[in-house]
Amino acid sequence: MDNLVAQVQTYLQIYDPLGMGELAPLEALYGPVVSEIVEKLRAVQSSEEAAQAIHRVLYLTYGNQAGPVRNYADLGRDLFKLVHQGA
Repeated sequence: MDNLVAQVQTYLQIYDPLGMGELAPLEALYGPVVSEIVEKLRAVQSSEEAAQAIHRVLYLTYGNQAGPVRNYADLGRDLFKLVHQGA
């Protein structure tokens, strides 16, 4: 589990979907939500659902800074593969 959380954290830091990397350390932005995102990713059935789940967690935490869900398609695809193909 810790390895998967670390991998998801890395993906979030690389993609930086909030676009706030210049304003705060990425570990501080995504660290508090990464476990919840992993939990949600385990329950989804498609990369589209993964994108929606990631967006939902970030939106509930950071509000409008999360942007539109369509911006999460690539991240959702990559994290869906990571979680469901056995990281």
